[in-house]
Amino acid sequence: MGWRGVIVDSPCKISVGGNYLILRSDEVKKIYLSEVYYLMIACPAVNITGVALCELNRQKIKVVFCDEKRNPYGELIGYYGCFNCSKKLKTQIAWDSNVTSAVNTMIIAQKITNQALLLRKCGFDERAEMLEDYVAEIDLACNVAVLELMRPEIFNNVLLDLTAPVFPAREVAIEDGEKLLGTNDILCISDMLDLSLSGKTLLGRLYKHIDNVVFSDQEERMNLDNSISRLRQYFLGALRCLDVDLDTSPKIEVKDVCAMFGLTPFCATDDIACKLEQFTTLCAELKLCKVLVLIQAKAYMDDLSLESVYRNALRHRIGLIMAESAHRQEKLYAEKKLVVYKDFSDQIL
Repeated sequence: MGWRGVIVDSPCKISVGGNYLILRSDEVKKIYLSEVYYLMIACPAVNITGVALCELNRQKIKVVFCDEKRNPYGELIGYYGCFNCSKKLKTQIAWDSNVTSAVNTMIIAQKITNQALLLRKCGFDERAEMLEDYVAEIDLACNVAVLELMRPEIFNNVLLDLTAPVFPAREVAIEDGEKLLGTNDILCISDMLDLSLSGKTLLGRLYKHIDNVVFSDQEERMNLDNSISRLRQYFLGALRCLDVDLDTSPKIEVKDVCAMFGLTPFCATDDIACKLEQFTTLCAELKLCKVLVLIQAKAYMDDLSLESVYRNALRHRIGLIMAESAHRQEKLYAEKKLVVYKDFSDQIL
């Protein structure tokens, strides 16, 4: 891959010869094509040959054209960027309308997200928040699954299956594409009032993630082990006067380090919807789970709070399942309902 950025800001003729990019004006300049990453034509009074365009495209060199005010207004994009382009085009042409709509919507959402990140980096936080709100309002062609199970035995069996260590389940199984998800990919939340970031299940996954990321460097891990070993020896020396046998573990885990420094996840709000959104964002950023199951959550939040939780989960690509034991006639944003009535009849809304 090239590393040079070539900007042409004066009239000249651009051609290609002998694997060189040739620029002819009052003098002739040659640049080896393999060194060029992009070519920006900032002057409209530039002549470029068709052979040069084809060769630049073949070498995957980005060509950007500017107007008379030197503002970029277009670029050169090739049809065939890899060996199986025709196969990919045929596959995409065969997509149904739902897949096409979902992909286009995700592309637009990502473009708006990138613009928001740039604005935030430049210090325009208010404008960035406005764009982020737009992204939250975009329908990502995803749904929030709502299970309204009015038969107690079915409701209990579904909850048991979602927390069972082995799949396939008796009543329900969750798939991601063609892969059947296990309990490591599913996180159930039943107590909304006691929702905490320091729950045993979440902490275990959080510590595992920290261990994989922070201590992946063997040298850093060795330095930490040596520091803790010296600290341990100091305490053992201070406790020699006690007639007590002390057992020491040879391995120091992340949770021991966090406990030593009093580090625990903390949520500074008492609002259930805000806690759920923070919880969902944490799960998405740390890839702690793929699906969140909220049990009887509608009893604790109003419709506006629920829709805010839905949008946050969809924005972070976290699957959301609402397990309810009562039926509500109205449907909220992005909800897709499966209702099982007391007479065992069912209906999809």
